[in-house]
Amino acid sequence: MKISIGVVLYYPSITEVNRVINFSKTFSDVYVYDNTPETSHEEYFNTPGIHYYFNASNDGLSVALNNICKNAINHGYNFIITMDQDSIISNESLFSIQEFIKNNDMEKVGIVAPAIIYDHNRVKEQPLFERGFEYIEWTITSGSAVNLDVYKKTSGFDENYFIDRLDYDYCILLQKLNYYIIQLKGVYLYQSLGEQKKGILKNYSTHNPLRHYYMFRNRLYFYFKKQNITFYRLSKLILAASKHLLQIIFIEEDKAKKIRMIMESFKDFINGKMGKYIGKY
Repeated sequence: MKISIGVVLYYPSITEVNRVINFSKTFSDVYVYDNTPETSHEEYFNTPGIHYYFNASNDGLSVALNNICKNAINHGYNFIITMDQDSIISNESLFSIQEFIKNNDMEKVGIVAPAIIYDHNRVKEQPLFERGFEYIEWTITSGSAVNLDVYKKTSGFDENYFIDRLDYDYCILLQKLNYYIIQLKGVYLYQSLGEQKKGILKNYSTHNPLRHYYMFRNRLYFYFKKQNITFYRLSKLILAASKHLLQIIFIEEDKAKKIRMIMESFKDFINGKMGKYIGKY
């Protein structure tokens, strides 16, 4: 069972570049898709085994992941662990994921994932004796070991999303095809969720106006995509959209600009404009 790793970059720091280079000490092949517009980082990645792709534009996460998966398939890999540049995972956790894949039947498994710890949550890691795995409904793309033999049977990551919701979407696609998503206990990935702001009861993640555009538009696309809109689903959509707007109004800065981008996202969804946002914000 051949396992590789792939990383999507976007204006990476030197620390994040070095993190990618360090992956080449553990994996024979590392696939790097650089979404940084105009500025190439190729000079940092002349280490043997690192495959660097740069298109001088931000093509979005879904395009990058599809590229990484297809390149790994062309090199004969069965699994690829997909990573965001700002996610942190230990060598021990990477080893545990690989060992689980190699020592278990993966025929009906679409993704093997670590447990995710977000930077604003204080979660105590589980001791070794509590480790095992569980079946889950969805996981984020970062840290996920994607079964490429299963990926080939799907339509891949939906490029209409650009960013946001494509992880939910791919997990639903796997489940419709009767494949499992497994989360390993005691195996951790630490993930950032945007700038943190303190609320009365809990912390909140804040985002720039463009990110709010994608979040709102892609939520609409996700709920209406090839699915019957029942009263329950419509209620969930309305509740989530309302919470999104209320958070902007009561917690975030640049309220007017962010609400304008929300309105723009709704208009673009109605007009079928998906993928990368074209315009000023």
